[in-house]
Amino acid sequence: REVAYFYIELQRLQACRIAVFIAYNPTMKSIATLALAALGVQSAEPLRAVIDREVRAAWAREKVEPAQLADDTTFLRRAYLDLVGTVPTYKESRAFLDDLEKDKRAKLVDKLLADKRHAKHQMQIWDLIIFTRNPANPAFTRKRDYFKSWLEKQFAQNVPWDALVRKMMLAEEPGSAMFHVQYRNKPEDETVAVSRIFLGTQLQCARCHDHPFEDLSQKDFYGMAGFFVRLQVLQETKGKEKVYTIGEKSSGDVLFTGPAADAVPGKKGQPVKPKFLGGAALKEPTLPADFKEPDYRKIKKAPYPKPFFSRKQKLASWMTSADNPYFARAAVNRVWSQFMGRGLVHPVDDLKPDSEASHPALLDALAKEFAAHQFDLRWLMKEIVLSETYQRDSVGPSSTVAA
Repeated sequence: REVAYFYIELQRLQACRIAVFIAYNPTMKSIATLALAALGVQSAEPLRAVIDREVRAAWAREKVEPAQLADDTTFLRRAYLDLVGTVPTYKESRAFLDDLEKDKRAKLVDKLLADKRHAKHQMQIWDLIIFTRNPANPAFTRKRDYFKSWLEKQFAQNVPWDALVRKMMLAEEPGSAMFHVQYRNKPEDETVAVSRIFLGTQLQCARCHDHPFEDLSQKDFYGMAGFFVRLQVLQETKGKEKVYTIGEKSSGDVLFTGPAADAVPGKKGQPVKPKFLGGAALKEPTLPADFKEPDYRKIKKAPYPKPFFSRKQKLASWMTSADNPYFARAAVNRVWSQFMGRGLVHPVDDLKPDSEASHPALLDALAKEFAAHQFDLRWLMKEIVLSETYQRDSVGPSSTVAA
């Protein structure tokens, strides 16, 4: 009843009035927050305050005495390294340290997030996450300047994280195809990578057998692989640059032969239809009786023909939906790790259902607010960096420093 009441209130009151109501009715705060979350409405409380409250509560439970806030010199160096990947120049340092305004840290963060070096730094971080130091299919992926330029442009324009990942999965923009090129003709490998990087879930164990510790079967694994099995890669050369186009066939399924231990040479497996991770099977229309698949081996020039039905589009939409139970949590855990040195769940790409976060309520709040703010990475980074938690000194009150 109370949640329904707040739903009605939200339809006719501005967010500021809800904030006032919470302030004067603290006992109703949790119910009000639930109503805001259910409606996809941003919390009235700044995220940086939520971060500090949850971390302080953990310190109190563990009887930990926190460090003091870092001085300006320490904060300046930390913010530059984390946001733009380099230390400040003398001129930049002098300008910040000589500034006497109380909000100079907030102004510095805004400045660095808008700096072109920030976009390049983010590109370098995510390029390494996606390709590692030893990328798959190295003959095609080791030189990927075109992709790096595309990715840096996304961060420079502050493209929302859901839109950026959707673009990468669809691979329709010039320069965006390299993720799929890395796993050319290897849908099982791409399933492992996509699930780990963007959904925070490690599926590799279910590739050969039902997962021994998680509720994941081989059919779940190959159901996800079914979204990639129809992808085709076309390579062209334009000037000195190799350019790739991603096509998609209208037919073809992953073949499942059972557990690897029971595999029989020459045995043809059973086709497995696509199935969303932890969700329902994909509903696909039946191909017309007279449909004939184009011979993609004979296509030497883009564009590829459009598929009768695109599994790729359905996967991209599902992955990046605000309702996806994996997407926002995986993203905020990675960003938290980037700035704090360790994810709220560790390892950062293994958010199992039974994984215990160091601060469960904080992880929930980060994911909820990230989605409510349209997956705005700069907003999320700003809230983390301007929290007192991030601004603490690295040396605690009981530490001793050797002379």
